[in-house]
Amino acid sequence: MCCSPRQESEESRLQNRKDTLCVDSGRGAIFFKLSPTELSDIKKEYKNEEDFYADADGIAEDKYRIKAFLEKHDIPIIYADTTIKVVKLGNRDINIADTSVVKTIWTNVILYDNGKKHVVVQDADVGIIRQYFNLDEEDELEGTSARYVKSSKWFGDYNYYISDTTVAVSLFVEYTLSVSADRCVFSGNGHMTCFEIECRIKNETDNSLVFDFAKSLSADEPMPSIDGSTSPLVSLYYEKGKYYLKSKFIADTEGNYNKKTECKKTK
Repeated sequence: MCCSPRQESEESRLQNRKDTLCVDSGRGAIFFKLSPTELSDIKKEYKNEEDFYADADGIAEDKYRIKAFLEKHDIPIIYADTTIKVVKLGNRDINIADTSVVKTIWTNVILYDNGKKHVVVQDADVGIIRQYFNLDEEDELEGTSARYVKSSKWFGDYNYYISDTTVAVSLFVEYTLSVSADRCVFSGNGHMTCFEIECRIKNETDNSLVFDFAKSLSADEPMPSIDGSTSPLVSLYYEKGKYYLKSKFIADTEGNYNKKTECKKTK
């Protein structure tokens, strides 16, 4: 008796491939994670460890912002390792190994939505994500907005303090602008000053960040009185290796307000 092997359908073959991730219909995002060995290989491509860790920290911050935004809007996330070479979305296949499709697996995130053509996101631009999933713009602006700062180079705490030692009781005021992946807070404490304000990004360039008022975090009425009527609330500048704060609520050593005042980045 002669028999021939049963022919396996193309769909069945793809389902059985060990290097294929088959995603059911619906919407979501696919994140890729590298193994310690792969990270070590990438690290060797850098001239020094400092540059590698600077890029790695930036990528981690970007991924965190995207993750936080997706979770806020209840969009599922799939985590895949790099043994995956093909992602099958319905009747579409994405060749992950093709750099013309996915430029850098380390940094890319794939978005998919109910048969709609997928999108590969390279940067932590929540505007693209919002548009792709048809999310309301108002939702994007709720609560904190520091997560929408595009460059992670700004993340840190910026401090400026002023003290008058010429009077019997030394007058002291400290101002802090804290920018992180998911939060931005502008605060002041000291003589006739007590406020803590959550900020919203207004504008970003290579050398400046401008913030508006989002909401007060102070238990009592801020002192001085601060609300959304002032725009911009506070600005941060980077010039020739130094950082400067500017706000109508910050005075320099001569008592002038709304002037660029050098500050110190503490972390």
